[in-house]
Amino acid sequence: MATSTSRRTENAHTCSTRTSTVPLVQYSATPFCCHRTPTSPPSPQRPCTACKRTSMALTKGQTVALLFTISLFNYIDRWSVAGILNDLQAPLKKGGFGLTDTQGGLVTSVFIVTYMILSPVFGYFGDRVPRIPLLFCGILGWSVAGLFASFAEFYWQFLVFRALVGVGEASYAVLAPTIIADLYSGTERTRVLGLYSASVPLGSAMGYIYAGEVARVLEWRWAFRFTPFIGVLLACILLFLVTEPARGDADGVALAPSGSDSKILERETGISGFFDDAVEIWRVKSFFWSTFGAVGMTFTAGALAQWSTALLQRVNCDPGDEFCEATITRTFGLVSIVGGVAGCLLGPFLARIYARKDPSGDAMVSGICLLIATPFVFLAIYFSPNKYSLTWLFILLAETLVSVTWPLLTAIQLSVVPPSQRNTANGIALTVSHVFGDSVSPIAVGVFADKLHANGEGLSRAVSLQQSLYMCVTASFVGGFFFILCSRTLQKDREAALAHVDNGYREVEALEEPSRVHLVAAEIETVQASQASPFLCRW
Repeated sequence: MATSTSRRTENAHTCSTRTSTVPLVQYSATPFCCHRTPTSPPSPQRPCTACKRTSMALTKGQTVALLFTISLFNYIDRWSVAGILNDLQAPLKKGGFGLTDTQGGLVTSVFIVTYMILSPVFGYFGDRVPRIPLLFCGILGWSVAGLFASFAEFYWQFLVFRALVGVGEASYAVLAPTIIADLYSGTERTRVLGLYSASVPLGSAMGYIYAGEVARVLEWRWAFRFTPFIGVLLACILLFLVTEPARGDADGVALAPSGSDSKILERETGISGFFDDAVEIWRVKSFFWSTFGAVGMTFTAGALAQWSTALLQRVNCDPGDEFCEATITRTFGLVSIVGGVAGCLLGPFLARIYARKDPSGDAMVSGICLLIATPFVFLAIYFSPNKYSLTWLFILLAETLVSVTWPLLTAIQLSVVPPSQRNTANGIALTVSHVFGDSVSPIAVGVFADKLHANGEGLSRAVSLQQSLYMCVTASFVGGFFFILCSRTLQKDREAALAHVDNGYREVEALEEPSRVHLVAAEIETVQASQASPFLCRW
């Protein structure tokens, strides 16, 4: 609570006691256990056995660092394709597959096939069974598929194995943020979620540099042979050394540890259970608008990530000039790292400033930054054939402004649904944003470019690709508009989400109705302030 003190100690053998000092009303302290069930709180005279750690178990900070590293390497592997796109489009006799732009875009987009199927599945079971084993299975599947892709002899084989990479993202992208949300609350939660979100632009940018350099020194297939082994190692560390927190623990709800006998497991299961959760989630207006705002953002980011280097290489490099192509790939990776990290740092900072006059600052900042990014996206595409240095500047500004939304988006969507539905909500949001966003944009740009090129009878390959990329301008603008709409209902939906977890706030239940209203309002203010705080200050 905003007006109460609720901190879980780092002690390995005991649970802390929740003490509460509320100016509006006083109530007695109750024993707090990080893994208690609503029906069986621990005795204050004995330690909570669920809180005991083994000597090898990771701390909260180490757990977040591990999840960040897993996400980082997954995005390095996923976007390695963009760094070696020219190698894949090379003729068969030169070691490539002779791909068209449409086929090149499909290599990146095909992961959505498995992602679309498995993301809601991971979200559904993530709300009902232990999440760590689910993460382990997903990461292991991604690693094996990535390794097998490097041995593909034909394009269709490579495409199938790259599709299976979606297993990894369907697991960790859905479950990891909810684990972090159960480890931290308030100000700390947004700082740590912001740090975790930085793995997306950082890993994507590193994928260009890593794949390009590996292809230049060895061969493009080796770019997919190192990350799988790292993925398996990280998955094993996660499975054996991470203690999973109880759902809603950091919010004081503590529905129960995953997989234990508790109220959360008494919810309706099967297709009907998922359908009921999905209907409730989609009724939350700010969730709806932020999800489709994310579609505009990911559509823009996905298309630029896939095709920016190809466009710059086509308009600036002579055919076969490997040094020029490698320089552009490396430069784009570095610019993306700077822009992505700067955006993830800038987002919470700007939201904190804006929240002084508007508590829905995180949604408003996301919308404004996407709208401002729109002209820079246009200028970067427009000047790419003849203004080399100016193009890099506009790319940097566009990347920074688009990346502002990454940490704020996660915080928005986790704050407007109850803890018992966070995994399902995250799975739904990510599926929609990928299906209509960064899985569609690379292939849409490629198809449109091939149509304009018309097998050499239309525009040149460089000009056709440039014209196709202008669709990102519209996507950025529409995404910003949806985030603005989200800001109008965000406050109300956060309040409703807190009211949904009455069973977790036992002290609030005992209060008179006026005091409960003030207490929940104070909690809302704390959550909003935390959404906008710099996340690297004291992590």
